[in-house]
Amino acid sequence: MKELTVEAYHSALRKGATTVLESVQFYLQRCKTLDPTLKALICINPNAEGIAKTLDEKLQHILTTNTSLPALFGVCVIVKDTYATEDMPTTARCKSLAGFQTLADAPVVGKIKAAGGIIFAKANLHELSCQGVTLSSLGGQTLNPYDLTRTPGGSSGGTAAALAANLGMVGCGGDTMNSIRSPASACSIVGLRPTLGRVSTAGIIPVSWTQDAIGPMGRTVADIRRLFTVMQDRSSDRAETSSTGMQPSLPTAKQISTLRGLRIGILNTYFQSDPEETIETQQVRKVMGSAFEKLASQGVTLVHFDEQGWAIPKLSQELDVQRFEFKQNIDEFFDLNHGNLHEIGFRPLKEEPLINQVIRKDEFDRTALPPNTSMIYLATSTSSNPDSEGEYQKRLQGIRHLKSSLASKFQDLNVDIFAYPHQTQLVVNTGNSTQPNRNGLLASLSGHPSLCIPGRS
Repeated sequence: MKELTVEAYHSALRKGATTVLESVQFYLQRCKTLDPTLKALICINPNAEGIAKTLDEKLQHILTTNTSLPALFGVCVIVKDTYATEDMPTTARCKSLAGFQTLADAPVVGKIKAAGGIIFAKANLHELSCQGVTLSSLGGQTLNPYDLTRTPGGSSGGTAAALAANLGMVGCGGDTMNSIRSPASACSIVGLRPTLGRVSTAGIIPVSWTQDAIGPMGRTVADIRRLFTVMQDRSSDRAETSSTGMQPSLPTAKQISTLRGLRIGILNTYFQSDPEETIETQQVRKVMGSAFEKLASQGVTLVHFDEQGWAIPKLSQELDVQRFEFKQNIDEFFDLNHGNLHEIGFRPLKEEPLINQVIRKDEFDRTALPPNTSMIYLATSTSSNPDSEGEYQKRLQGIRHLKSSLASKFQDLNVDIFAYPHQTQLVVNTGNSTQPNRNGLLASLSGHPSLCIPGRS
């Protein structure tokens, strides 16, 4: 089986050219061959073949009655190991949480199953979603399929690496700062961070209520559109709105059949400055420049602008709220999804916060979670700082101002979208614990949707 799109796969099912079981067995064999090297996956659904056989029985009825296939019928979906799954462990790849089992699926997992999808495997991630190189105490270091000396980005790097290596058809990740788009960029796949609140994060091990989003990942835009349609929660009252007061959504195929008339704001601030430019950043500029030339040739208007107030170091230093929310958010998750927490050695959370217990147990990778930058340490120190509440409220106010600033800029420039490289350098080599020069925080703070697609020169 080649790297099929969902549409092509469904066409093959209808023609009798393949079966769901054959699809599952293809991916099982591919995982057996490639994943010992990549370390992208940590658990393959032991019931995958049984589910496939049941779906093949349903397929015969569908073909006989000439009814439509459900959107994800028979599709092998890989999810980040922060998604609660009732039939597989959910650990955020932290050794302290080894063996943790929830009692129910996350709502979004239920939606995928209801659409005929198979939760085929759970993927490695950067431990507790706290950095961007996909290194963890339970999963080790995931490698980039295109260059085994480099990381796959992160934190959803296991999902991205698996999809790039064709170990599944589509996948799901989570994104607090960069964590869907960074590995999408690093592994040459497509990743969508949806509008904040458009996809429910219930049942997902969190980092930050203010910044967390989950979304689809895949090899084509068409595939992630299909998966997003299943994942999204149209009834959500938390979804951010655009400057027009409407919730942004992906355009239809008809709407994008022509690019003429589209206006794109090119955010020059997010390109590496010349004095710091390396061969790698020159490659990024070349790819982006080529893409812009092609867009212009198809009638797109490009509007270049600078906005130093949106510089990533400034946003990170002044507005990022992860460390103020992480400790409480993760306690709320495990309070609602406690499962077998007591059985794996945790005390009641009302007696001691989970993160404090993780630190005390000392069962995590200190390389993945260094004390000077790790959220588990920063969150603990913040909670003991009497001035932290004032600083937190100041940052929330700053985020509200940022949202207004973006709305004004869209109107002033009269543009439809902003464009910039997600990373201004290639992903780092293995052995590094952090990934610098990523531009994801603007969308994470503003709540706007952000799509990362592969580029080539």
